[in-house]
Amino acid sequence: MREQKYRICSLFAGAGGIDIAFEQAGCTTVWANENDRDACLTYHLNFPDVLLDRRDIRKVPASEIPEFDILAGGFPCQPFSAAGREEGFQDKRGNLFFEICRIMDSGKPQAFFLENVANLETHDHGNTFNIIREQLTSRGYYLRYLVADAQDYGFPQRRNRIYIVGFKSSEVAERFAFPEKSRPGKTIFDIIDRSRKAPEWCYLIPGTVQYEKMAQAIRDDNEMYRFSDGRFAASGGILSSRNGIAFTLLAGMGNWHDREPVIRDRWGIRKLTPYECFMLQGFPDGFSLEGIPVKSAYRQAGNTVCVPVVRQFAEKVVAALMEGSEPTTEEKLLLVGTVRNRQQLEAALSGKFYHFPARYIPENLERVSEVALYLPSWLSGEQSGIRYTGRISGKRILPRKEISELPKNSEEKYCRIEVNEWIECKKPSPVKMTGPVICERI
Repeated sequence: MREQKYRICSLFAGAGGIDIAFEQAGCTTVWANENDRDACLTYHLNFPDVLLDRRDIRKVPASEIPEFDILAGGFPCQPFSAAGREEGFQDKRGNLFFEICRIMDSGKPQAFFLENVANLETHDHGNTFNIIREQLTSRGYYLRYLVADAQDYGFPQRRNRIYIVGFKSSEVAERFAFPEKSRPGKTIFDIIDRSRKAPEWCYLIPGTVQYEKMAQAIRDDNEMYRFSDGRFAASGGILSSRNGIAFTLLAGMGNWHDREPVIRDRWGIRKLTPYECFMLQGFPDGFSLEGIPVKSAYRQAGNTVCVPVVRQFAEKVVAALMEGSEPTTEEKLLLVGTVRNRQQLEAALSGKFYHFPARYIPENLERVSEVALYLPSWLSGEQSGIRYTGRISGKRILPRKEISELPKNSEEKYCRIEVNEWIECKKPSPVKMTGPVICERI
């Protein structure tokens, strides 16, 4: 079987945690979108070759996104988080989910992977998740989802998240299997190196209220701690990890006072550095934060995903897509059609569509991603061949009478192929019968 590099469209990319996981699973990111200035800097540092779009996703035309096979993203979770106000779709960030749907409608990916807080499943008594599920299934995707804690999948952090995957093919969805649970093979201090002194600003100052309170709370140097709120008043307002398994890293790190994890090393009591927080999310050695403001780096670390866990899901998604098939980027199918006269050509080009009688629909139309217009020499005034190509954005079956460009003298059904835009070929391309689907205009 030839190796398939599935192409990833990354939405709400943040620092790139999901992208790292999918690339570790053998995929390649072809386009990413992130609107936060500092997160864009972090992403560009670590993905210099990926096309990063820094615009508000609501302002990005779907037609400008390159072709992709898998849509991946951890859409903003604060509107659904139990740690926030839980305003859901009433929060404008919650409505960004519908931008995912818009991109799906245009790109028609084979699969998607979405991540969010576990509370998404139960938010608003389940109504929020029901809307999300309905939106995704109505687009023809077969859904699987799981609420999973990172510590149950081999990584030493208590991080409970919902993972939603979907496939266009029911057969692929049936082949998909969630990762199997496993115990963490490492503890916090297998990841955090206490043998090196941290920057001076990380250390709490002896004699301050913070230092004295934390010094009294630290009972085990092999655990990490965090100042917390009233929920942990019984423990002096300080939260501790257990059995070497880190507590959940918070997006509030960098935004709120005393939300960063604290440990004791031989030089004193200190906060973890932002880089160490990324390591506790399973980011690879060498991940760069050069020039990133400290507060922003903390926030990004708390906002990202646990990479080793997402990698397990990514590997399962790729395995399901590849099993029993041999997809390659060269095997994309092309629908080639002709037009009868210049009037039909001008209508097709201006309306960004192509249509033909439904009785001529090929069996493998679902695999067709592009459409081309073949013009004979008498119509083009030049050599015969393919003169225009377009990436398909939609396929519909409708009665002939609903197509304004056709006479209304028949009840016959037509297949209408919509494209994002037509691209004129500089030179006419000959039609080859090996591989592409050929559909002559009737």
